[in-house]
Amino acid sequence: MWEQSVLSLTCFIKSSDKLYRSILTNKYLSPYVVDYINGNGIPKRAIFLIWLTIGFSVLFVIDKIILQIMLLSIASIVSIYIWTRSSSKSDRELE
Repeated sequence: MWEQSVLSLTCFIKSSDKLYRSILTNKYLSPYVVDYINGNGIPKRAIFLIWLTIGFSVLFVIDKIILQIMLLSIASIVSIYIWTRSSSKSDRELE
């Protein structure tokens, strides 16, 4: 159910200027979205958050093995995507 919501949001954001503006003005999401849009990348710490949330779901929420495998596969693909892209400004400052 959650994955469908994220997919819907992703598709809808491109068609709704109001939603797009609300995400760009959100105090939690906007720094990441703006950095990504401007080509500054995604912070590597996002990988930790992905594995934390998906790991929790796999261990405590999802009981069907096929869904667990799918979630772990998605987490792996997204982690590889983030890792192979240019890092965000905050990651470069830490180096």
